[in-house]
Amino acid sequence: MRKFFGKNEFENIKGREEYGIIACIVNILLNIFLFTLKLMIGLLSQSISIMADGFDNLVDSLLSIVIILGFKVANKPADEKHPFGYGRIEYIFTLLVSIFILLFGALFIKNSLMQILSPKPIKYSNIALISLIISILIKVFLVKFNRRIGEKIKSPLMKLNVLDCLTDILSTGATIISLTLSSFTEFPIDGFIGIIVSIFILYTGFKSVANSIDLLLGRNITFELMDEIKNILFSYKDISGIHNLVIHDYGPDKRWGSVHVEIVSDRNLSKIDELMDNIQNDIVKKLNLNINIHVDLTEQK
Repeated sequence: MRKFFGKNEFENIKGREEYGIIACIVNILLNIFLFTLKLMIGLLSQSISIMADGFDNLVDSLLSIVIILGFKVANKPADEKHPFGYGRIEYIFTLLVSIFILLFGALFIKNSLMQILSPKPIKYSNIALISLIISILIKVFLVKFNRRIGEKIKSPLMKLNVLDCLTDILSTGATIISLTLSSFTEFPIDGFIGIIVSIFILYTGFKSVANSIDLLLGRNITFELMDEIKNILFSYKDISGIHNLVIHDYGPDKRWGSVHVEIVSDRNLSKIDELMDNIQNDIVKKLNLNINIHVDLTEQK
């Protein structure tokens, strides 16, 4: 296991699609295990919050399958109709997954309200408590695992997985509190904890929906990226000024841009062409950004 997750093993896997699919398979297997475990414990203890937590894991497994489909489509090669590829499909799939999370959260708010209005006694057991603690440990592992791959392939879908796992950790922690306190009181705390869990789920969904829409509408270039591009351009002494810097996002790691650079007109044209090639290669190498550079010749000051 350690060998697989080691740095060298990551470097042997080629392409974003392979990274994403491997991560999703790991998520699917572990989430199905957690769903089965929590469903059994929830039925034995008659806890709606534990069962809600378990079905959340089942939804996570189904969403990982959707994410795999997203990676498959997003990594299709560019064609005549789509010269910049299908990278933005990943943003659309992220939006669809986020909407599904919202629907799931709304469903469990309803179930939690029913538990408050018509409470059922919860049976405390050490097995249930231990199972939930194991669940948290697994989710902590998935946070680190998904974050590492998400950072490597710069995928909003994997970032959504990280956010979802963090929400699961919080919600399972709330469920542990519910299970523990229910043995000391007849107050329907399980239903209220279930509402808290649902709010966590809804928060994750709303945040992801907003981010997905932001990406689809075309988010403006960050100041950090702008400064990095400017630093590279002005590292070449022949560049006296720049303007009209524009970046278009066609999916993770699929960015295209254009910029106008000012060069004194007494420079040799062949030297200018060579200089532009060097700058473009430099930007691609350092920022993974394809950029068209338009030269504006200026008079010597």
